[in-house]
Amino acid sequence: MRIRFALTVETSARERPWPAGAAQLRYQARPVNSRALHRQDFVVAMLMIQYIFNSVISIYTLVIFVMVIMSWLISFNVVNRHNQFVDMVYRTCVALTEPLLRPIRNVLPSMGGLDISPIVLLIGMNALQAGLNHYVFNPMIRSGL
Repeated sequence: MRIRFALTVETSARERPWPAGAAQLRYQARPVNSRALHRQDFVVAMLMIQYIFNSVISIYTLVIFVMVIMSWLISFNVVNRHNQFVDMVYRTCVALTEPLLRPIRNVLPSMGGLDISPIVLLIGMNALQAGLNHYVFNPMIRSGL
């Protein structure tokens, strides 16, 4: 059982040995419904998990955009992969996105030089995010399960 301390202010005139207008602060210990606290803790935890999930999806979307733009800049010789920073950023983006893009590329038919697998991945990630937010996180948060 948790005990929460509440701050109360006593202002009755008979109990005041101090000048009028002043107040005495006193602690009172009273038990709090533990089920309500656990439900509040669960709601806070679910909100944190939802925030982390949405943040990871947003950051991964940014990484996909950076990888696509860098691949265009490299293919049109705007930036050079001999630059260590450019190469490091490109290799990092490819290493992060390739595990999810490779299976999509294997399923999609060959379209010449056009690669639409990042678009398919972005659509899938947005559908996953919307589905989990709408059908998993929000009902659990509302009901406090």
